Amino acid sequence: MQCIINKRNFSQPHEYKLQFTTTKVLLISSSLEAMYNGMATFLQTLKLFKGKAVPLVQICDWPNQRTRSVIFDFHHNDAPNLNLLCEIADLLSLFKVNQIQLNTDHVIRKEDKAFYTPNEFLEFQVFCQQRFIEVTPYISIPLQDPYNTFFKSNIQNQQFDLQRDELSRQISSFVLSKTLHISSSKPHHITPCQQQLQNFCSTRNILLQLPAETVPDIHLDQSLQYIDNNLYTVTCSNKSELEDRSYHARNLGLNFAVCIKDQTLERICPESVQYLTRVHEIASSLPIHGCHGFATIFGNQNKHLANLSLCLPSLMISSSLGWNVCESITADYVRSISNYLIYEDDHDVIGSRILRLGFSLPLETNATNNEDDGEITTLSVIDDLIQRCSSECQNITIEHIQEFCKQIKSLKNELEKMKLHIRSRQFVLDEFALLTEMLFFVARLCYGVINDKEKSVLLELKNLSQVHKSDYSNKLMVFIKQYESFLQKYYKNASSTYTTLQLLENILQNILPNTAAQSAPGLMGVFTV
Repeated sequence: MQCIINKRNFSQPHEYKLQFTTTKVLLISSSLEAMYNGMATFLQTLKLFKGKAVPLVQICDWPNQRTRSVIFDFHHNDAPNLNLLCEIADLLSLFKVNQIQLNTDHVIRKEDKAFYTPNEFLEFQVFCQQRFIEVTPYISIPLQDPYNTFFKSNIQNQQFDLQRDELSRQISSFVLSKTLHISSSKPHHITPCQQQLQNFCSTRNILLQLPAETVPDIHLDQSLQYIDNNLYTVTCSNKSELEDRSYHARNLGLNFAVCIKDQTLERICPESVQYLTRVHEIASSLPIHGCHGFATIFGNQNKHLANLSLCLPSLMISSSLGWNVCESITADYVRSISNYLIYEDDHDVIGSRILRLGFSLPLETNATNNEDDGEITTLSVIDDLIQRCSSECQNITIEHIQEFCKQIKSLKNELEKMKLHIRSRQFVLDEFALLTEMLFFVARLCYGVINDKEKSVLLELKNLSQVHKSDYSNKLMVFIKQYESFLQKYYKNASSTYTTLQLLENILQNILPNTAAQSAPGLMGVFTV
C-alpha cells in the first residue's frame, strides 16, 4: 500500500482518493486527517469483501459536513467505563465522526463525583486526538434550576450574570478543545447572557455554539453581531421540524449545525430502519440549507433504558450521514452495515436478528409519555411496562407476545454462534445476553397480565395473579443481581441509582406478592419473599 499527501491535487477540504489495482493500493490525500479517513474506507472495504477479491475500483471522497458529532449525555451513573468509551470512540472514527461532545457534568461534578478522573479523561482525549476526533464540552444549563452555577440572577439589572470562574472550571479539563456547546431546556433564557458568553469565548479563541432559539426576532441589518464567533444548533427529529426551526437562522444568514434528537434511541429495541429513514431525509436536505455541522445525541437524560449494543447500528449509520449520504435506507442496507462494519459477525446473524426484533416488538399502544422538555412521545408496550409498570393498549394479543418471544428465543439461541470481531465484542455479547433475558422476562409479564386481566385496555403489572407474582418476583431478584455484576464490569460508579436497576426494582415492587417481605442483604431496595 502506498500513501501520499499532496494538497495540490484536491479542490475539496479533507478529500482523498483510494485506488485498488492488481499490484497495490494507492491512497492520496490532502491532509493527515483525510488520510486517516481514507484508511478507514480501506478497512471498511476489506471488511465488506472479507474472504473475497476486492474489485478494482477508485474511490474519491470528501465530507459533506465540516463537523460530524456525537453527543454523549448520560443520566446519573449511566456512563460507560473508560475502556468501553474508548472502544466506542474508535468505532465512531471508522464512521468518520470527528467530534464527540461530552457533558461536563461527567468530568467535573460537585464533591468530586465525576464519572472520569482527570487522568482518565486526558487519556480519552489523547486517544480521540490520535483518531482526529475533537472532544468538546457540552454544557446543559438549567437556568431555573437551584443547582445552576453558571448564571446568577442580577436583581438590579433584571438579568443573569455569567459566572466566568465556574465556566472556566467546567471547561478546563477539555485541554484540546476549541469549541464550547451550550444547551438549555429553555434556550430563550440564554439570550440576555449571549454577549457575555461571546466575550468569554472570544478572549479564549473558542467557537461558541448556542441553540438557534437564542436568536431573537431581529432585522437582517442587526444580525452581524450574532454571526461573528457563533455557531447555532437547530435541534430536530424529522425534515419538517428542520424546515420550521432553521427558517429564522437561514434568513439571518447565521452559521448553524443540525442536531438529531429522537426518542427512538431511548427505546429498548429501537426500530432502526424507520429512525434512519427520518435522519436520511434530514441529511439529504442539509446542503440546500447551507448547514455547517451534523450531530446525533445518545444518552438517557429522560431516565429511559440506554442500551448501547442495540443502538450501535442507528448511532453509527446516522453519524456517518454527516460525511456522505447514501441513496436510500433499506433493511438490507442496515443489516449489511451491522453485520460487516459494526459487529463484524462472521456468520452474518446479528444484524438480521436486531432488525427482526425491532419489527416484532409490539408497538400498538395509545400511551404517551410527557418528557421533561415538554415533548410527548409514544412508547411501545414493552417500554411502557418497564418504565411505568402499566400500558394503555387496545390491540395487543397473546399472538403478538408469542411472536415476540419467538424472536427473543431465536436471538438467545444464536448468541453462542455469533463470532464477533468488534473491539467491544465481549461487552456486546454480555449486554445482548442480559437484554434478551430482560425482554423475555417482560414479555412473559405482559403475557401473564393479558391472561389475568379482565376486558380492559389497561395492562397493569399489579393486576397479576398471586401465583404469577410469586414466580416472577423470585426470577426478577436473581436477574437484578446479574445486572448489577454486569454494570460493575462495564460502567462507572455502578450503583442502585443506575437507571436500569431503578426500573427493574420498581417492577419488583409492583409484582411482589401480598405477603411479608424482608430485605435481601447486600442489595439495597430489593426484597426477598
